[in-house]
Amino acid sequence: MAVFVVSMFTARIMGFAMDVLGRDTVTSLMVNLAGACVLVATAYVAGWFKSQPWRARKGPRNAAPRCPQIPHGAGRRAHRQLRPRTRPEPR
Repeated sequence: MAVFVVSMFTARIMGFAMDVLGRDTVTSLMVNLAGACVLVATAYVAGWFKSQPWRARKGPRNAAPRCPQIPHGAGRRAHRQLRPRTRPEPR
């Protein structure tokens, strides 16, 4: 959405620039290249804002899983060995 809105504004400004500078081939190429650069920069800035880099991360990015992975076909015995043992609470 941000790129679309900026493109509408940029088109008006670039049209005005072409009215002032002329509408030959070199001017058209330069104006279109400048407009494309503005739109790409807008997309990068919008992406940066959407990533919210100012917020603290809740944990490390490549955190290890909480439970170790049990190989396929290991059976119940392997699962019991990896499961934490808990004692029942007294009544």
